[in-house]
Amino acid sequence: MDVIGRDFDDLGRMLARRESRRSVFRSSLRAGTQPLTRPLDGIRMDALSRALAAPMSRRRAIGVITSTIVAGGALRPRFAQAVGYDCPASDPKKCVAPGGAQVCVPNRWGCCSNDRCAGACKPWELCVNAGSPLAGCDDTPLLCVAEDADTYDKHRSLFCSTHLTDRGTYCSDQAPRTLKWGWCCKQGEVCGSKLGDCTCAGEDCDELCCTKGFVCQRNTFSPNACVKGCDDKRPQCAGFECCGPNKVCGSSGCECNGNLVRCGFDCCDPKKTTPDPKTSEHFWDGWFNTLGRTAATHGGASGSALRGAAHKTQVTAGTATALGAMAAVSGLRATALGGFTDGHHDRSFKRTVTPATPSPPKLQAGPGLDASSAAALNALLAADVSASALIAAAATALGRSRAAMAKHDRAHARRQLLASARLSDQAAKTLSSIPALRASAVTALRAGGTAEVTITADDVTALQTSMRRSGLPPGLRTQMGRLGVKGADFARARKQMLNLPVSPASIAGALLIAPLADDKRTKLLATLPSELTRYAKQARSHPIARGHA
Repeated sequence: MDVIGRDFDDLGRMLARRESRRSVFRSSLRAGTQPLTRPLDGIRMDALSRALAAPMSRRRAIGVITSTIVAGGALRPRFAQAVGYDCPASDPKKCVAPGGAQVCVPNRWGCCSNDRCAGACKPWELCVNAGSPLAGCDDTPLLCVAEDADTYDKHRSLFCSTHLTDRGTYCSDQAPRTLKWGWCCKQGEVCGSKLGDCTCAGEDCDELCCTKGFVCQRNTFSPNACVKGCDDKRPQCAGFECCGPNKVCGSSGCECNGNLVRCGFDCCDPKKTTPDPKTSEHFWDGWFNTLGRTAATHGGASGSALRGAAHKTQVTAGTATALGAMAAVSGLRATALGGFTDGHHDRSFKRTVTPATPSPPKLQAGPGLDASSAAALNALLAADVSASALIAAAATALGRSRAAMAKHDRAHARRQLLASARLSDQAAKTLSSIPALRASAVTALRAGGTAEVTITADDVTALQTSMRRSGLPPGLRTQMGRLGVKGADFARARKQMLNLPVSPASIAGALLIAPLADDKRTKLLATLPSELTRYAKQARSHPIARGHA
């Protein structure tokens, strides 16, 4: 093999190790040295690997570099033409430079070539100055949430960045380029000014940093959260509730003292009501999801437009529509569960409770959301909407049973309590299908190449500030209205989202795919059908239901 042949062979082996120049450059920065280079026919190796960084086989690496050299030589008369080649099925997308150089990459990569070199940016990067000698790839917030990204860590979803200038290269005609270099921190941390700097000024809470005024609440069935203290300076019980009079903090939340039973956030005489199901954690989780997803699709300032360049690189029309629908459905479920958490009495106890039949959102394929993903999300949302309608009806029947007992109308109290038990069983059955539907949606979204969406604590705070001034964003209000939410429920929704027991950092992070795939959230969701079934059994055996009260 001649010298040039050996050079290409070595180059193929080097690129086949899947190391991009960016990773080499980062290592060099940490070590305080300059990136290593190796001459090849006058071409700096750091320039080539930067322009053509991609997972590739040794054979394809040789072809790519050959095309690049020919393209560069096309500026000279003896290299007037470049030889084309077909891309393999594994990397079907071809990026071609005006000079004839070409490179094969996966479909999700974005072409970013100039007149000398063919190049491409990874899915979490954004091409800048395409076509010019200064073409390059800026990091975007997707760096911290795309599972195939170089630096992916599910505990670090806060995107930080700085601008760095690299040295001139063959592809940039020796002109230095300034590009955005990103790194990932925990939500709640503060980004430093130097590459990789993250600072937590408060308490470290595994995947979060709890800022001043919040303490870490490590939960078994739901993601950890930074929670506010209660009036007596104690932390929230189970992360979601302050225990008032006649209550103590138990393993799963506030529990009533003595023989009293839960009725909303209060404790009641067990002879007058059955214990309600423990749904407060699900109630708050619903509002967390609604607030976060709304913050991603409605700007904190305008209330209707996307905020900032970070979001513009992530939220496409398809994903924005999906997030809006998911936010509304989460709000519907939280509103329904509110009937079990407020301990209300409904004076319409002589009327039969009939579950509502709201029409679930119908997502269509669009930019960033393929048809399979839309269909999977539609199935999930439909089941969630159906379950929420049954939960709301069950809570209404319980409220009417309590009102009937207060009026000493035991016949209607019995009828309404039995209806509440029946509806709770139906809701539990519908809810039991949701974990599998969530898993199917995750599979479809990932297979379709849907990009994750992330927000910061500042985005959550900005939306809350807007809501204090102007109320619920019009888009969320419209979507929830179509699902049957009306009247005073909108005011309660606004109040709940403005008075959450957790920090904005606990709500920030990935919002589209990661929450559906999160094991803790799935376990939390699995407890709701069990709790509703337990409640239904207790209700049927209660003296009121047996006519003995």
